[in-house]
Amino acid sequence: MTTLTLQVENSSILNQIKTLLKSFEGVKILGDSKTSENNSVAEVPNMTTRMAMNEAVGKHDAGIVCMSDINSFVDSIGQ
Repeated sequence: MTTLTLQVENSSILNQIKTLLKSFEGVKILGDSKTSENNSVAEVPNMTTRMAMNEAVGKHDAGIVCMSDINSFVDSIGQ
């Protein structure tokens, strides 16, 4: 299973995004939290997540990763 975490600045489109995501087979909405003073600490990404987010924003991503078999996967991440 893969998890996707989204932060939406424009809350008016959140329901539209959730409806769209639910339309895909195999996608389940696990939670929906609104930021508040009480739960904002729990929403801070851990270091691994923060590093992945920074990598996605920057120009140094992993590139294309081949998932057809384990050897192709290892080869593609080693480049």
